[in-house]
Amino acid sequence: PWFAMDLVTGRTIDRWADEVDPDLDRRLGVLRDLADAVAAAHRRGVLHRDLKPSNVLVQDVPEGPRVLVVDFGIAKVTASAEQGETASGHVIGTPEYMSPEAASLEPDRLDTRSDVYALGLIAFRVLAGRAALESPKGTSFATRLQLAANPRIDPLSAACATRAQARDLRGEVEWIVGRCLESDPDRRYTSAAELRDDLDRLIAREAVLAAPPSLSYQARAFLRRHRLAAATAGIAAVAVLAFAALATAF
Repeated sequence: PWFAMDLVTGRTIDRWADEVDPDLDRRLGVLRDLADAVAAAHRRGVLHRDLKPSNVLVQDVPEGPRVLVVDFGIAKVTASAEQGETASGHVIGTPEYMSPEAASLEPDRLDTRSDVYALGLIAFRVLAGRAALESPKGTSFATRLQLAANPRIDPLSAACATRAQARDLRGEVEWIVGRCLESDPDRRYTSAAELRDDLDRLIAREAVLAAPPSLSYQARAFLRRHRLAAATAGIAAVAVLAFAALATAF
């Protein structure tokens, strides 16, 4: 028996971000497509369980960057998953890209939200240029696992190398990544599809679900998306006020 498979070429997503140095919109577009790919697996009841930069490839094609998720070697169907460890009790996965519940060996808590957490860690690496969780060289696997189970992650903008980069990531981008990286799974996006939809809103300049409740934010998002209409309405309002003032004067 044998399998005929596509030859998958391309750079890992972290190398693509470092070497191509794309602008923020292109990075967000690639992360959106990554979330969409993982959502396709989730729709089929499959958890990847080992999402990390080395398992995401980006191909440069004429249509733009193409994202491929690879290495489903430890993936599980959600209905029958023994998620978190192998039958012999050995932990599987990479601590720096594990959710707290996976690192804590809590298989009953593992679901699509665990993959969402890993997507947040990948997004952090792609946007900030460094990993959210970094262990000194030589750190034991047990210590790395403990750090993953009890993560202390800086806000995305605080991890940036420059003020300009930090300024671009504050607000909506940081809120979206932060929602992925909530330690409590109930506070994360419920699936990769929900994350993808919020990235679509961000790219379309619409209000995102990850935003803290605020009427002023909703108003700003509306005005940003409808700048021409808002400007026209503003000019019309000024004209009406001016006409009223002239009418009163005479």
